Amino acid sequence: MILIADSGSTKTDWVLLKKGKPTELLQTDGYNPYYYGVEKIELIVGDQLIRQIEDANAVKAIYFYGSGCSSPENIEKVSSPLRRFFPLAHVKVFHDLLGAAHALLGKNEGIACILGTGSNTCLFDGSKIIEQVPSLGYLYGDEGSGTYLGCAFIRAYLAELMPKELVKQFEREYNLDQLKVLKESYNNPNPNKFMAKFPHFIKDHIDHPYMREMVKSNFSDFYNHQIARYESCHILPISFVGSIAYHFHDLLNETALEYNFVIGKIIQKPIHGLIDFYSEMFSSATEVR
Repeated sequence: MILIADSGSTKTDWVLLKKGKPTELLQTDGYNPYYYGVEKIELIVGDQLIRQIEDANAVKAIYFYGSGCSSPENIEKVSSPLRRFFPLAHVKVFHDLLGAAHALLGKNEGIACILGTGSNTCLFDGSKIIEQVPSLGYLYGDEGSGTYLGCAFIRAYLAELMPKELVKQFEREYNLDQLKVLKESYNNPNPNKFMAKFPHFIKDHIDHPYMREMVKSNFSDFYNHQIARYESCHILPISFVGSIAYHFHDLLNETALEYNFVIGKIIQKPIHGLIDFYSEMFSSATEVR
């Protein structure tokens, strides 16, 4: 039996595969090793995950994909608690961008993208990531993401550029005004998460032309600043995982056509694509690279 995980800062999706078939889909809190130490990660694994698994010794391999798992130090932070609670398992920890590539492309060549709270992209050759455009995080980049879109929305609201009917609806639904928004923006310990709340409002009012243009502008910035930098961007399919790509897929496609890009898969959660990836791998008895 093998255990697969896709972890973000908010939640982690886990699935148990037995003979290549998914048996259980589990969920725990997420943990990014940039923000959590080993003790906190051990607490989540021991308190939340182990209680949902009948026999930890039956797990022979763990493939964990997580945000922040890009350095040896952070990989070890995540690996050690898993080895402690699953002593008989072979543990492999990868960056979530590789998880996106495996979930979206399998063993095929292409460009894999994450468009959720943040954004990230890579060129995948069917085996490994061979090129990556820096996303620069929410302060300097993250084009196409929920944070970037939310920031554009708040900027338009504060600058009084937004149509009045949308302003009234927004203030009524969120019980906010300009002063409250400014305080939250500058005093919130996680301003990126605060900004990422507002795409929900945009989605609910996407029929308004102003909202549609805002979303398209968000995707234009993403295509210009990230995708256009790959030489093969007009040759290879571009596939996406994440809530922003999934919920705004029609405008993502519409904007891509304007740049002559070819869109491949769009899925909301990597875990379902990872199930397919490992099920196929199990049946062909090959190893993960």
